[in-house]
Amino acid sequence: AEFDLTPHLVRGRNLLAVRVYRWSHGSLLEDQDMWRLAGIQRGVHLLSKPRVRIADVKVVTLPDERFEHWTLGVATRLAGAANSELAKYVVVAQLHDHAGKALFDQPLSASPGASKPAWAQSLDDQAVAERTVAGPARWTAETPNLYRLTVELRDADGTVVEAETCRIGFRHVALKDGVLRVNGERVVFTGVNRHEFDAERGKTIGHEQMLADIRMMKRGNINAVRLSHYPNDERWYDLCDEHGLYLIDEANIETHGLKPWERLAKDPEWAGAMLARLTRMIERDKNHPSIVIWSLGNESGYGPNHDAMAQWARRMDPTRVVHYESCYGGPATDILCPMYPVPARMADWSARDHTRPMIMCEYSHAMGNSCGNLHLYWELIWGSKLDTSITWEKLEANPRLQGGFIWDWADQGIRVHAADGRAYWAYGGDFGETVHDATFCNNGIVFPDRSPHPAYVEAQWCYQKVAARWVLGGIDGNREIEVRNRNSFVSLDDLRATWRLLHDGVEAASGGLALPKVAATCAVRIAAPALPTPPAGVERHLVIEFAQLAKSFSAEAGFVVARDQLDLSPAPSVARVAATPVAPTTRDDAIELTAGDVRARIDRARGVLTSFTRKGIELIASPVRHQFWRAYVDNDRGGGATSYATQWDKAGLDRLVERPLACAIDGATVRARHRLAGEGCAVGFDTEIAYALRSDGALVIDVAVAADPLLPANLPRIGLCWDVPERFADAAWFGRGPHENYPDRISSAFVGRHALPVDELAVPYIHPTENGGRGDVRWWALADRGVGLLVGGDAPLQVSAHRCATADWQAAKHTVDVPRRQAITLSVDHRHSGVGGDVGWQPCVHPPFQVHPGRFRYRLVLVGLAGEEPGAVWRERIANGW
Repeated sequence: AEFDLTPHLVRGRNLLAVRVYRWSHGSLLEDQDMWRLAGIQRGVHLLSKPRVRIADVKVVTLPDERFEHWTLGVATRLAGAANSELAKYVVVAQLHDHAGKALFDQPLSASPGASKPAWAQSLDDQAVAERTVAGPARWTAETPNLYRLTVELRDADGTVVEAETCRIGFRHVALKDGVLRVNGERVVFTGVNRHEFDAERGKTIGHEQMLADIRMMKRGNINAVRLSHYPNDERWYDLCDEHGLYLIDEANIETHGLKPWERLAKDPEWAGAMLARLTRMIERDKNHPSIVIWSLGNESGYGPNHDAMAQWARRMDPTRVVHYESCYGGPATDILCPMYPVPARMADWSARDHTRPMIMCEYSHAMGNSCGNLHLYWELIWGSKLDTSITWEKLEANPRLQGGFIWDWADQGIRVHAADGRAYWAYGGDFGETVHDATFCNNGIVFPDRSPHPAYVEAQWCYQKVAARWVLGGIDGNREIEVRNRNSFVSLDDLRATWRLLHDGVEAASGGLALPKVAATCAVRIAAPALPTPPAGVERHLVIEFAQLAKSFSAEAGFVVARDQLDLSPAPSVARVAATPVAPTTRDDAIELTAGDVRARIDRARGVLTSFTRKGIELIASPVRHQFWRAYVDNDRGGGATSYATQWDKAGLDRLVERPLACAIDGATVRARHRLAGEGCAVGFDTEIAYALRSDGALVIDVAVAADPLLPANLPRIGLCWDVPERFADAAWFGRGPHENYPDRISSAFVGRHALPVDELAVPYIHPTENGGRGDVRWWALADRGVGLLVGGDAPLQVSAHRCATADWQAAKHTVDVPRRQAITLSVDHRHSGVGGDVGWQPCVHPPFQVHPGRFRYRLVLVGLAGEEPGAVWRERIANGW
């Protein structure tokens, strides 16, 4: 709001008092998914102006067809006197470069009433001047070159009455051939939505927090932000101009709580209020080069009021395009900007409209453990499969697919403290209110304190602007790598390329890659590095990394801006004779297996493994049990009666009762059969486990599961779990990592050797949920100074380890509610459902990442560690010893 205080001032001291109303009729236009926080949330400024004054300055930059010569236009509106008096004043403008040097020998000058060029014909009573600028440094998010424009108002005597200054950029936005272009080039928006929110200050955001957000966005390869769903603090635009982010500036209009949504959009009485919110935004923000799109608002239905807004925006500012999602591709939007299309629908939409680009204004709903399937969108957008395993499989490129904006940037959690002083993040309903829709304000790829979710790392990888793949023809044939520059404007000259060779996840060799000149949007082929001969049987991967040569605003020199992992053919294995199994013995109520200093004990009545020791040290702390259920991720709950959570509850997966059917010795094997079903449920699981202890001390567990076909079409998991003594708190594994990953969100988690303390494996999502999983695990070890347990499988596994049980995550409302138990729960899954992410309100795990009922067979091997190196044990006694 802006007020003229002149009539109310007295000489000397004045008291400024402001009353803020929490609700008004305007609140009906502000029904966004956010905390409803009242009060003064931005700065308060007092501005003193002369009587005859500069009321507004509008700057345009218009290029010629070759983008070499630009017209700089400056339109200045004066106020404070009649036109006859204003005609005696002159406006003088000068352009300065980044060093402060004046660029015009003779400044621009103009007076009100003079003739106006074509671009300014709609501007009434303004002083308009223009000048051609040859070869200016252009502004893009990749090259945020700024100039400083000074505008002076001089009276008839040449005295400077007032001066204003602003930073400008030579930047042009246009639609051509159905593609949105910046400075003539197609741009792909690797974006996020962003609410203004601070965990301790609410909607009041400090300068340092803004800088931190921009820095972290740039590090995450984010180049665009949709200002959801209202104009932001003015300082934000200045910083985005300076550091380079494309912006969608959005009018403060959302009415999704009204039924029908379009009620106000079709009501003439609300036309003025809606238009005013757009005009105020555009008039305030029009000179910022970072803004490339104007948005009419969010989720407000569609009606004549929107058409009037779009018409005004196009007439007053033809240098940008107009966006509005809820007209569903109608005339009020210049771009197709759907919310939450599945990848196939996104491609279909764009295929049906060849005149407009497709830019998703919201997609990949990031609530909790989410953002599964993200890579599927980017395979279509980048025009190639993102699977780096063998070659670069090209898809049919569609230049009109130009990216999107993840929902959203940061969890809107409020920092509060439990009775014992521990801090946690509060969400909707924690203060007794119902308006904040539970966890629907927690949709970020970073936490409220800006620490990253695993989804941030996944987005960082999908969004990266450099990629490396094997050239078609076979990785052991021509041995060429294609390096592709996805930037629109800059080359790769400022990057250093390196490679690392991994043998069974451990670095075996490394070196630099000589990159030729790689211009923007281009690709080159380079020779793969000469690699040493591998030891027999090892699994090989080649990691290619691109790092900054110099320090930048967002990162230090050496920061890796892009990375890829390429598979190599495995080295030929050497056949080994597997150790023979030992004979079981019966003792009281148990069956025992002994091989040297290793002993396993199976309960005869229950048919479960209850003890596994080496050198007298117990390596498990509970019976081994089947696990077919997980603590629900937020996406599991989406869909009400059709949600995965509802289906799993009805099937009794959260309350399975294990009924032993048989346990007997079969030669050197102990076989146990069970039936698992929920209380009162007819459907369930029939299982058989076979235990055999080999003479080398490896316990082989063969598992067969028959899941009834009438069980839900997507099951949470198929696996085993058991407790491990709490002392074995150091985790190491050969698989994907180091960060959390799930079957539909693995692209950024490279296969390698990783190690973390168990306490650092969990991800503290604001609403506790299934978390901390690592996929494609070849082996997993939990140990204490080399003593502990190693688990491997005949196929890659999904593994997690926590100091609490699965049911503890499910029962907790906040992270402080999750107990810390004495033992570590180890979950080892043969199959695990994806987490989904297309939307948050209906089932959204794609079929390839679902676990369908049927028959499953898998094998685990347990080995006790007594100081041996886990990788060597796995290679010698498990991988080559089936």
